[in-house]
Amino acid sequence: MAFNLRDELRKLDEASQENVLPLFEQAEVQINADIESTISKPLTAAAIAALLARIQAVINGTLSVVQKPLQDTILTGYLLGVSETERIARGLSEITPLTFADLSTGEVTQVKAIMQSSFDDIATNLRAVRATTSSALQSGLRRQIRDRIALGVGQGEAVETIARSLREQIFVKDGITAFIDSRGRRIGLKNYARTITRSMIIDSANDATTSRMASLGITVWQVSTHPGGAEDELCANQQGKIYDNTGKLYPKPTPEDFPKYHPNCRHIQIPRPDLQFTG
Repeated sequence: MAFNLRDELRKLDEASQENVLPLFEQAEVQINADIESTISKPLTAAAIAALLARIQAVINGTLSVVQKPLQDTILTGYLLGVSETERIARGLSEITPLTFADLSTGEVTQVKAIMQSSFDDIATNLRAVRATTSSALQSGLRRQIRDRIALGVGQGEAVETIARSLREQIFVKDGITAFIDSRGRRIGLKNYARTITRSMIIDSANDATTSRMASLGITVWQVSTHPGGAEDELCANQQGKIYDNTGKLYPKPTPEDFPKYHPNCRHIQIPRPDLQFTG
């Protein structure tokens, strides 16, 4: 069977999910338990500080163990993109697997930058878990003090009332709020982890394709076509489109024309040297 980059990226995604998701889930379980333990009792500044310290420790521990497997995944995706571009340029049915040593100096710099920026994104959004919790708990503490002073609410009732409010602020249906997307929707840690690993893989492969196409002098490429892609309004107008980075025979792409088109997008760039302008 001929090599299929989208299938290989999907397999890489599945393997990454299997290796990395349990680490995020373990962190979420621990943070959940710590938050629930804290909000089930009257809030104090000391209790909040202790909780935030524990959350930070869990986040730091998680980041330390996910960095290497995530970077390995990004490198593998990048190498697949480079290998596929070489395969198409040479008219072969199978790829010749490449290694880090086969990358150009520019490609090494690029893949390292992808690794660092991807890890920084994960670190930023994991730390948002702590920030979200901190903001909610500080608000809850102020409310608790206000209710005691102004309303004389009994301690037991106040604790449970505030706890319900805090759960609404901190948690979403699928877990802890880890990310708020461009539409203002709160994304749970599990779904965030799934999305970010898939995005890193697709991004690395597409960046590799662009880089190796440039070194080979290939300027024409096509957006991949796959079932379901046309059903997504963010992808429908791009399915199968052909672009020429020079704009000689086909439209010159804008930055928005390069995949991916949304966080879970699986579209990739397909080099089309067969359509290259030769005049």
